[in-house]
Amino acid sequence: MFTQTAWASPKMRHCRGWLGAFFTSSSGQKDISGRQPTLSENTSEEIERLTTASLLELHGQDVIERVTIIRAYVRLLAIDPARNNDDHPKLTRALLDLSSLAIRHGKTELTRDLEALVTVIDKDWLDCM
Repeated sequence: MFTQTAWASPKMRHCRGWLGAFFTSSSGQKDISGRQPTLSENTSEEIERLTTASLLELHGQDVIERVTIIRAYVRLLAIDPARNNDDHPKLTRALLDLSSLAIRHGKTELTRDLEALVTVIDKDWLDCM
């Protein structure tokens, strides 16, 4: 039997697909649409916060380019969660590249926060597989 109650569980919120809101099994399995996990709202907000902080604390064209790429992947994943298998590694690589730029600028707190975010994204992605 399919219900909407499993959709409300924290794990299922970031595992939803386009049809997942209506077709999530009551046992908490992945939705039947076959879509891949999407970024949670909290993760998307944290990406926005950290990319904004990066633009304010770091300077240079390479920072602007990396932030642009990261934000583009976030938007692509929101539009089409099926792209996750292709775009998830690219998003995490871009975040790690931004973390490397923060290291070069001596921004240890920003570096730590970016690396922690990558860990969260990877964990969420693996939990949905």
